Amino acid sequence: MVHSPSLVQGIYSKRSDFFSHEDILKHVTVNVFGIPKWSWKKFAPMIPALNTPLLNHLLREPSLSTLSDITVKNLEENTANLISFMPGLIDQSEWERSSGATVSKTKGGRSAMEVSLMPLLRDFIGMQALPAVFGTDLYRNSTGLFEDLWAFDNAFLILMAGLPRWVPIPKLAKAHAARARLHALLVRMHAAMEDDAAGRSVSSEWANIDDISDCLKARQAVYREHSLPLQVRAASDFAILWATMANSNFVAFWLNIRILAIPDLVEAIRKEIATFVKVRQPSDGVFGMEEAPRLEIDHKSLTTFCPLLKACYIESLRLDSAPWSVKKVAKPFTLSEKQEDFVGVHADEKPHTYRFEAGTYADVPIGIHMTDPKYFPNPEKFIPDRHIKKEGDGKESVEWGSVRPYGGGKTICKGRLFAEREIMACTAALLTLWEFEPVDEKGWKVPDHVRSAGVAKPDKDIRVRISKRRVV
Repeated sequence: MVHSPSLVQGIYSKRSDFFSHEDILKHVTVNVFGIPKWSWKKFAPMIPALNTPLLNHLLREPSLSTLSDITVKNLEENTANLISFMPGLIDQSEWERSSGATVSKTKGGRSAMEVSLMPLLRDFIGMQALPAVFGTDLYRNSTGLFEDLWAFDNAFLILMAGLPRWVPIPKLAKAHAARARLHALLVRMHAAMEDDAAGRSVSSEWANIDDISDCLKARQAVYREHSLPLQVRAASDFAILWATMANSNFVAFWLNIRILAIPDLVEAIRKEIATFVKVRQPSDGVFGMEEAPRLEIDHKSLTTFCPLLKACYIESLRLDSAPWSVKKVAKPFTLSEKQEDFVGVHADEKPHTYRFEAGTYADVPIGIHMTDPKYFPNPEKFIPDRHIKKEGDGKESVEWGSVRPYGGGKTICKGRLFAEREIMACTAALLTLWEFEPVDEKGWKVPDHVRSAGVAKPDKDIRVRISKRRVV
């Protein structure tokens, strides 16, 4: 169990040949994402080539900005329609329906909608980010994409344990059925991509095949080169679909509810982001009705020049994500702790040296470290200022320190920069256009955690009233 920061850094900085990843990758891809066992020998050598598009398009410009720009454009167009103020399900958006939205009034008597905050934000953000990677046709051609994705995600840890399908656990059976439907949807998408790449006519349901991201198209080229069957391609890209949706959506929930629970913090962030989130109210409505306000979001500046918002983002990741990295040692090596690992009451302890033998496992419980009072005083409290550093000229900068929610080394999450821009832009847009108040008369209460594969889930429903904020 590797815990101290210097040892963690030592593990992440080792060359990849010091570790064997195949056993762990096979376990996850077969048991969780459903790669057929019979395809593993052909699929495994392709993994480095399939990871290259993720590096090139999710971490490097200009592709990173292209993906971010699409997501932010969707936020600019749709955040003003977060709630409809309509009582009928047929008139509500997809995210409203999943949140159990009902017409309500604020404590001050203004028009509002009462919703469950987590499913509202989870599905709203998913709808804005999904087209950036998978194009606009995937959701339209599905029969409940998000419903199936969350049913799968709810059983992720059970699938990870390798329990067979016949074990009588209801959410396990639901996850298998949901995964099968999503695989079938992605098979259809890959069949259309194959037709397009081969110069054949594409089915009308995939008329917008060109707006699938360059990242997926680059992976498609690898699949074609190796003549990989469509069902294997679908299972492989199902992992990308899950990774794109399942963690950042829940981070956004935690970040927003933690900010909303501190009224002074909400106003401080609104003041900080005002320069980079512009609101324009169209002057001429249709048939005398006022049009929704228009947003212009400078997402690059939000992540660069808004230290308070970014510190809140880091602090929420520290508290609400609990990543766990497992590496199988292939070649023996030795690592030594550093004296700076020992702080506070542990300052008199002496560093130790450890030898890692081939065949053993180096487990890095990053989530445990991020709530260790030895490194984070009052670890259970949401204190964004702990990540803000005052410069000599009075300016503020943000430090990640030993907060490593995305892992490290060769296996670090490839989508971390895209997720950061997506979550910060969405939070800024929501706080700019909308007011939130808790339905509970006792006020805001941040829920406890339910363990998950990555970012925690809330242990209970949080109902809120959302009303328009007058900003122009």
